[in-house]
Amino acid sequence: MLKAWRTKTPHGPLHYLPQLEETLQNMGEPDLAAAVQGVYKEYRDALPLQKVSPEMIGDTQWSLRLPGEGKYLCRRTDLGVVTPYPLHVTYRSANWSDNWQQVGEWMPVGPLFSIQCEDVEGPVDILLPHVLCLDQNTALNTDDMAIVHVTGETEELLTVSEISSTHLTTRFRKGSKFGPVMRTVLGMSLRRNGLCVVFAPANFTSVFQLHVYIISNVVLMVEYLQTLEGKVGYSSWDPEQCVLKLGEEYRLEVTAKNGADVDVLTRPEEARIELVSFKLST
Repeated sequence: MLKAWRTKTPHGPLHYLPQLEETLQNMGEPDLAAAVQGVYKEYRDALPLQKVSPEMIGDTQWSLRLPGEGKYLCRRTDLGVVTPYPLHVTYRSANWSDNWQQVGEWMPVGPLFSIQCEDVEGPVDILLPHVLCLDQNTALNTDDMAIVHVTGETEELLTVSEISSTHLTTRFRKGSKFGPVMRTVLGMSLRRNGLCVVFAPANFTSVFQLHVYIISNVVLMVEYLQTLEGKVGYSSWDPEQCVLKLGEEYRLEVTAKNGADVDVLTRPEEARIELVSFKLST
């Protein structure tokens, strides 16, 4: 059967295996379909991850021209694509509040993207970054997660095929916006990957302010803050990774020394922060 399917396409297993799986499901052969899906996942997971730099289109949109079969990751956004053939992908960041109003059972756990793939001939997987802090002891299954897919005024939840420590994987569909969500009852109990980002003035005076942000580890959030703070002459120090949980209170302590390694006065010396929300888009 596999040999017969191979002759129907000039592309490799990433192209014909998902089509064979769908056909077997339609034929009422779920066990065979599951076996084919397993072969597909093994092949896909064995592909080396290639980090690629996108071209900028205007001020807000990126473009990738992928040369052929492979698993690719955008350096600017952490968005991933698995394609069986050459593919042109354009994408931009979108705002959750402007595009998805549903609340209650599901909550966003990563950035929302508007994604367009030209000349799609068959199955393409997209890997959407999330901010959850997952380890080997975190018990999750794919039913706990979903991908919001928005096309015009139509919203639907797509199935998640794989959960990793950094991404949720789903099959691309023609449309526009894609974003990862999870069941709220679980999402409130899981910790998030965050960053503590400090901005300081380019030229120090005897008295100056530091601007401190506690944010999600979404790549675009750091770039947005760098642009915003750059307008007032501030630049960022190296961010520090942190793990955060909604509803918890955190204490930020500040100590400073001058060039002679002598402590200098800071006001305030500490601040208490209650994490009530987690911004995922600019």
